[in-house]
Amino acid sequence: MESGFLRLQRMAGNSAVVASVQRQNRDAGSSSRGTGVGAGRFLNSGTSLLGRALGFRSSGPYYVNGVEIVFDLEPGARSRYSVLRPRQWSGPEAVYFKTGPPLGSPWQTRSRGNGAGPDDPQPESQRVTDTAVVYDDSPGPSVLGHLGHTWIHAVQNFTGWVEGKPRTGGDFRRLTEVVAWHSVISVVNPQAADGGTAYQAMGFTTSGTGWVPTEPPGL
Repeated sequence: MESGFLRLQRMAGNSAVVASVQRQNRDAGSSSRGTGVGAGRFLNSGTSLLGRALGFRSSGPYYVNGVEIVFDLEPGARSRYSVLRPRQWSGPEAVYFKTGPPLGSPWQTRSRGNGAGPDDPQPESQRVTDTAVVYDDSPGPSVLGHLGHTWIHAVQNFTGWVEGKPRTGGDFRRLTEVVAWHSVISVVNPQAADGGTAYQAMGFTTSGTGWVPTEPPGL
C-alpha cells in the first residue's frame, strides 16, 4: 500500500504544497533535527562535487540541466548509520513541441502526467562521505523522434531526501525534509525545415528549487 508520505509526494503540485506536506507529515524520523543530516542544498552552476558540469548542456541526443543536491553531515553522523542513501521522487512532468514557426504555431503534447514516481539516483551519480550525502541528476529530453520539430519544451518536477538505517537497529527512516526542485528545457531548432538538429536554448530553460506548472509558454 502506498504510504501517506509517498501519496502526498505524488499529489503535491508546487513548492507551497510540498512545504505543507513537510509540516503535516513531520514525525520523529522525518525532520533533519537530531539526525545529524542537514537540509539539502541545490546547485546548478559550476562543477559538481562528483566532477560533473552543472547547468544547461547537450549530452549526445539529450539536452539537459545538470544539478546536484547536497545534504551536509554533522561530524560523526555517518558512524550512526549502517547505510545512508539519497532518494528521489519524479513528480508532474510534460513534453510539448511545435512543428510550425516557433512564434504563433500551436503547441502539441508529446507526453504529460504525474511523473514516474520513485526515481532514485543511479549508483554512479551519488556519493556518501564523512561530510555529505550527495547526488547528481541531469534531466531533459532527447531530440530523437523530434525530427522536423521547431521547438521542444520539457518540464520536470522532483523531490529528494536522505534515508538512513540506524546501527542501533530498525529499518530505514527518512532523516531530512524533502528538497523540491524542477528542470525546464526549452530548445528551438531554426534548421528544422531542412532536417537540421541545431537546437538552441530559449530563455525558458532553467532549473531551481520548488515545483513549477507544467504548462508550455503562451507563445
